[in-house]
Amino acid sequence: MRRDIASPLALWLLLVAAAAAQVQWDPPEGIAWRTGTIHSEGTRLAAEIFSLESNSGQRLPCLLMAHGWGGTARSLRRDAAAFARAGFLAVAFDYRGWGNSDPRVVLAAAGTPQATGKFEAEVIAIREVVDPVEQTRDWLNAMHWLQAEPMCDTSRIGIWGSSYSGGHVLYVAAHDKRVKAVFSQVGGMDSRFVVANGNQAARTLGEATRRARGELPYPEPGAVEVGSLRGAPIRDKLMHFAPVELARQASHAALVFVIAENEELFDNRGPCDQGTCGGYRRQEAGDPAGHRPLRHLPRGSPARAAARHRLVQGAPLRTRHRLPSRTAGTMGPCPSRARSSTRARSTLSPTGT
Repeated sequence: MRRDIASPLALWLLLVAAAAAQVQWDPPEGIAWRTGTIHSEGTRLAAEIFSLESNSGQRLPCLLMAHGWGGTARSLRRDAAAFARAGFLAVAFDYRGWGNSDPRVVLAAAGTPQATGKFEAEVIAIREVVDPVEQTRDWLNAMHWLQAEPMCDTSRIGIWGSSYSGGHVLYVAAHDKRVKAVFSQVGGMDSRFVVANGNQAARTLGEATRRARGELPYPEPGAVEVGSLRGAPIRDKLMHFAPVELARQASHAALVFVIAENEELFDNRGPCDQGTCGGYRRQEAGDPAGHRPLRHLPRGSPARAAARHRLVQGAPLRTRHRLPSRTAGTMGPCPSRARSSTRARSTLSPTGT
């Protein structure tokens, strides 16, 4: 059983070290890069902001980005710099407890609040666990933060997600109509694999009961339980998380889904095996290696060129692509049969076209 207890001094030293690591990066020539802080339910999230130096002071269409299961914002720097070079303001952030963001903390023992409401206590830092409820709250708070970012044209905000965050972006668009465009690649659209059968459900509900009674601590930071992905899930948070069911609530936004040809983690089979789903075409991308984000597609491939044209060049984005359901791979079967029916034009082009 793990109980990582941090004194205030040790926690402060940890945060200082994380902040030092964050600034040790030289952006590509011509790219302006700075850091920011987003406050999400009392936790500070680390953000990185990218733009062209020649666009300094201008209001730009904005792309909000976050990493997938087990990733960090550092891994998105190349993508964010490419979007900045295309004329966007790109903002990437770490979820709470990941990368350079502060952890969520829980008390190791009861404290005695003073009249001011403050008190000293030992705390347990919760780091590198996968909780889609907390992570999507971080997304929504990042959207709030953007509204006061001087270089962000708040009428032209798009969101970009890959792997597990490829499902998060659909959830965010369904709950925030300020989102004008969604780009989801190799996304995780349904987390109900944790209750897909009797054994899975028993484990999920059993862990929830033990944690509610104080008998089960949070997982070790970076524990591996799903494939080779870093970060153990809080399973009872996953069992109700199915962004695939919210597709129609995102009908105000332009949607693009890029699906791996031979997905290793998320099942893209199901009702659309023949390439059609109720009259809507699906877009498959990737290569036989499976669960790979767009940046790993071969240069010059039709899928990479099409996705870049739609998002970066500002061409119309239309959701005539099957919404991927989750999961026959390492995640288990999923009952969902939802699909997207939205047809929307992007207004996210740097030129406003």
